[in-house]
Amino acid sequence: MDTLTETDNHHKKIQVKIKSMIHSRGRVPITYVLYGAGLFIILLAVLFPYKRLAGTLLERLEDRTGVDIIYKELGYVFPLGFTFEQVEVTLPQSMGRYKAYRGETLTVKLSLLSFLKKSVGLNFSGMSYGGKTSGQVRLPDPVQPDLGSYHFQVEDVRYEEIIAPFYLRNFKISGRLTGEAEFESHGKDVMTRATGNLHATLTEGKVRNLYIKGMDLPDFDLQTIQARASLAEGKLVIEDCQIRSAILEAEIKGELELNAGDFRDSSLHLTARLKPMEEDPINLHGVASFFNKALDSQGYYPFTLRGTFRYPELQ
Repeated sequence: MDTLTETDNHHKKIQVKIKSMIHSRGRVPITYVLYGAGLFIILLAVLFPYKRLAGTLLERLEDRTGVDIIYKELGYVFPLGFTFEQVEVTLPQSMGRYKAYRGETLTVKLSLLSFLKKSVGLNFSGMSYGGKTSGQVRLPDPVQPDLGSYHFQVEDVRYEEIIAPFYLRNFKISGRLTGEAEFESHGKDVMTRATGNLHATLTEGKVRNLYIKGMDLPDFDLQTIQARASLAEGKLVIEDCQIRSAILEAEIKGELELNAGDFRDSSLHLTARLKPMEEDPINLHGVASFFNKALDSQGYYPFTLRGTFRYPELQ
């Protein structure tokens, strides 16, 4: 009898434990459901094939946009994004392809909302050209290379690496660039149909082999260049550009009438106020005398710049 009593008591304890786990209506308490769901999510997070998903997203992005991305390492960023190491990005253009980015790292995040609106939107950030780069891109769907809106920010990047494709002969400008630009492209001939604005500062720079007809400029070091400009109706409007260096100071305003075939052949319509330094290493006083220019009240000589970006001419 004692054995039966002990067995009954054991069964009763088991029944009590089971009843304690089951709701009065026969349901498992929500805490156990949450525990199971949490365990499933943890296992999913650990075992999920992130690189495979990142590769699939990247293939679809390249197919939809025509962008080519070459990289050494690829990673996934939740929910719709990826990271790259040692990466180069090449964009399609109506006249070929353009290498738009080369850097140590790049993180790209796709906008799910943009897909629902039949467009492609992405945010990006990375370490490139010795500094930081970030921005946003919005493109229509189906993607056309010459349509969309762009917003770029750079901080302390090496200007000479960005501008390298546009160097004229041996002419080079170097330095650290910080700034921001945004523009919209409205179709082919981006140079003449885009709108936007920019502002930027270049510091610790150097200018080499700069040719301007009418003035003999030696190689020189830059202290700063600060510029603000806008883009519309095929013209780049220089709203303000201030140059400070050891050989002269300059204030430049005016327009560049953009050449759709080659930016370097764009026409210049600029005013330039040039201020000689005390030692006047470029003989700016002599140049001004030749053009019959007189100093204004702030110590600047007024000139105009004509010709093209490739062959500027002082007048």
